[in-house]
Amino acid sequence: MTVGAIAVLYFAKSVFIPISLGILLSFVLGPLVEIVERLRIGRVAAVICVLAICSIALTLMIWVLGAQSIELSNNLRQYESNIERRVEQLRALIPTGLEKAKDVIEKIEQQVLNPDEKADEGIDEADGTDETAGDTESSNRKPAEAGKLKSGNPISQTPLETGKSNNDELKPEQPPVAEPVKVAVVADSTNPFAMVIGLVNPVLAPMATAGIVIVLAIFILLDEGDFRKRLIRLFDSGGDDSVETAFLEASERSMTWLRTMFLINAIYGVAVAIGLYAFGLPNAPLWGFIAFSCRFVPYVGPWIGAAIPILLSLGVFEGWGRLLGIGAMYVVYELCVNLVLEPLLYGRSLGLTSLGIIIAAIFWTWIWGPAGLVIAVPMTLWLVVLGKYIPHFSQFTILFGDSSESSSRS
Repeated sequence: MTVGAIAVLYFAKSVFIPISLGILLSFVLGPLVEIVERLRIGRVAAVICVLAICSIALTLMIWVLGAQSIELSNNLRQYESNIERRVEQLRALIPTGLEKAKDVIEKIEQQVLNPDEKADEGIDEADGTDETAGDTESSNRKPAEAGKLKSGNPISQTPLETGKSNNDELKPEQPPVAEPVKVAVVADSTNPFAMVIGLVNPVLAPMATAGIVIVLAIFILLDEGDFRKRLIRLFDSGGDDSVETAFLEASERSMTWLRTMFLINAIYGVAVAIGLYAFGLPNAPLWGFIAFSCRFVPYVGPWIGAAIPILLSLGVFEGWGRLLGIGAMYVVYELCVNLVLEPLLYGRSLGLTSLGIIIAAIFWTWIWGPAGLVIAVPMTLWLVVLGKYIPHFSQFTILFGDSSESSSRS
């Protein structure tokens, strides 16, 4: 049964990914809708107001980040020579022995992978030797022939000896027959319609997925109570209140995780922007937002967000001090977040072990790719909480839950 469920999740990921992301987005926007709904303007009006506010904020953010990106692309030409000089400095740090060993390995690979080229070189060398020998023989023959001419015995060649007749000698040489020219029909690559299709086609699928996610989240927010009741009826087979309690607890924990993660990532992004501005790196707000966004991806996200500013600092700064300082800044920030902020703000509210989060991230990334990495923590959190109340999900509580969860289940 478990293998069948995994197979369904894998092969039907195009259906489950938008549904999961839509539910997750509804959890993110749910508290804002409840706050606006307290103004007694109705559920529909509250959802519309929240969507309008989010759209305006997203538009302003895209505008600011777009301006930062354009400024960065215009300044990249200035950093090109500095980056080339840094690369040469790094190559100079490589020991001479390693360079020689690298050259030897490359030659061996060339001989092993391309033996035909070596054989062709040997044939060329043999042909050159034969031509040299022929030239030597002809040079040795010329004095002997000259001696015969001087002695009165000219060398005569008759048509029988040469194998040619006089008529053959008088015939003009026929020009070589030209091969027919091959004509190929090539499509016009400058067609503007084809260019537009080539640019738009790669982003059609992500845009369609994003549209489905937004529409699904809107409908969930418009009738959140009915959607929750339907899910409870789907899993409730005993007629008791345990499933409803599990859903309420899972929802509360998911909202706690999202709020806490947003707060931690916001603090992290602002700290990164301030630190990079203090070091003098251009476009510090852009790198702060990238750090904020990438940190929603567990474990690998922060280092993806740190890689671009560190590489850019190779071309911006002359020395190595500020480059090493930026790298050390990211390490210190990450240690502070992992050892201070997350234990302080999360506490026991998450209910997952560190090993469980890692295993869940690996599994959901294998099943659903990058989208699975984003929803790995909330999805595993729901499974762990449901395992406390529903026997069919108890194995998830045992595998991924912390000690308090396992003890409460037993």
